[in-house]
Amino acid sequence: MVDYKKIRKRIMLIGLIGIVILTSFILINNQIQVYALSDNLDESTEELIKIYNENEDLFEQNDLVSNGLRSIGVGVLSFFVKFAASANNLFDKSFGMLNFTKYGPVKNFLKEWQVVWVALLCVSLGWLGITLVFNSDKKPKFVTNLCVGILVVSSMSWMISQMDSLLTKEVRNEILGETQENVVYDMLGNNVHDLLYIDQVAGLENLNKKNADGVKNADIKTPLTKETWKSLKVNEIVFPDDVKDESKVIMENFKTDLYDANGKTKTVLSECYDGVAWTDLLNTYYYRYSFDWWSAILEMLAFAIVLVFFHTR
Repeated sequence: MVDYKKIRKRIMLIGLIGIVILTSFILINNQIQVYALSDNLDESTEELIKIYNENEDLFEQNDLVSNGLRSIGVGVLSFFVKFAASANNLFDKSFGMLNFTKYGPVKNFLKEWQVVWVALLCVSLGWLGITLVFNSDKKPKFVTNLCVGILVVSSMSWMISQMDSLLTKEVRNEILGETQENVVYDMLGNNVHDLLYIDQVAGLENLNKKNADGVKNADIKTPLTKETWKSLKVNEIVFPDDVKDESKVIMENFKTDLYDANGKTKTVLSECYDGVAWTDLLNTYYYRYSFDWWSAILEMLAFAIVLVFFHTR
């Protein structure tokens, strides 16, 4: 007779041993990844260490705790971005209201009587032309004044429209320095750095160099819009195959500071962990986006406060 209890115990024992072996393999593999130097780093070690040391804010490795904190951070930042965007929209609408010729009833009135205004304008111009050509003092002053009045009234709406348009653009330009609607997200892009975008326009291997505009490549801002900000994945990872061949070695490794018996620091390079078994789970590659969290939040808050108080004055 088959003893199912013994078979069950053996299966449980084998499973337990398998779990222990797998766990030990993962831990040993992680330990090797942390402390073992790669053979192909001999020529580029110093340059890589310099890139990592001078751009620490750009290279944050993936882990579960950071995932949670970054998700919370982008949620808080999104709130302030919406606040600043709403203040900007209120500001735009306030200036738009200065142009009363865009008011619905006024536009409808001008449109309905457009033919009459054009006809009166033509008659007035003809009358004034004849008067000026012949310079006849016999013409009644009343008719001349009436024609001038018609000219003034008929051209008033166009003149006011042009002046209002100039006012709204020029005043807003003086206050904000630009008239684009995307000003909030353009400001936000100064505090968001995209490793893939930097690699595309400058190359990650050139992070410490300056471009033709004299801007350090590490400081290249991310071109953001309302749509791209909404679709941004804060915990997106950059894999070595995602970047140019010249940049792969940067994304494959990370630096570790070790201390010897004398307390001196030694920086070594190690390979990033690519995930458990055949999956990407628990990999230690770098996040695609890095954020200047406090600068971004304070800029959005300050921008919104300035616009709100300007509107309420």
